[in-house]
Order: sequence, then C-alpha cells, then structure tokens
Amino acid sequence: MMNESLPSKFQELAPYVKEWALATENARHKKRSSCTPEELRDFYDTMLPHIEGILDYLDTFPLGQLPQAEQNLLNLALSMAHAGLFIEVYRGKTYVPHAFAEDRFITDAETIKTIRPTLD
Repeated sequence: MMNESLPSKFQELAPYVKEWALATENARHKKRSSCTPEELRDFYDTMLPHIEGILDYLDTFPLGQLPQAEQNLLNLALSMAHAGLFIEVYRGKTYVPHAFAEDRFITDAETIKTIRPTLD
C-alpha cells in the first residue's frame, strides 16, 4: 500500500495524494486522460496557489533522495504540470484536440523495453 503522507505544511493537499501523486509519466497521463474536465479543473485550482511554495520547499532536498512525503509532493507537482497544460492550453479538455489517439504514445523506457527488448 502506498504511503500517502505529505509534509505537514502541505496537508491541505492530502485528499489528492491517492489519485494524483503518481510515480510515472504513464500513470499521470492515464489519470489526466481518464478524469472529467471538472476533476482536472478542481485539481489544478487547488494546486495552483501552492505550486511555487512546493517547488521552493522541494528545492531544499537533493533530487533522488527525497523522503516519501516529499516524493509524494513532487509527484503531485508533476501531475500539476500535466493538468496545467490541459487547463491553460487546451481550455480544460482532457485530451489533445485534433490529434491522433494519445494511447499510441509510449512515454517510459521500461515500457519500450518490454515491446522492443533489444533497445539499450
């Protein structure tokens, strides 16, 4: 089971950890594309006032050595980056308008290796 903790100064965001603090780009993509525009907007509007403080806070830790609560916070911030594009550029749509199916993209190296094991 995932540790759903956050640093104490960001506890207001705790309700979003289970669904939005996702460890991989593929998981964040899947979440963003499967949620409703209202869910995406809610997450974005909740995160936006905190994002500068989150980034300043996380900048005090060495990358790759984050305690679990801080890793959860980073994962929320990464999900915010995904959501932000779709709120700010695509006007709240959860898909890229006038584009081919997004599920055709393969975004992480581990998935690519399972499809084409000869890649190094």
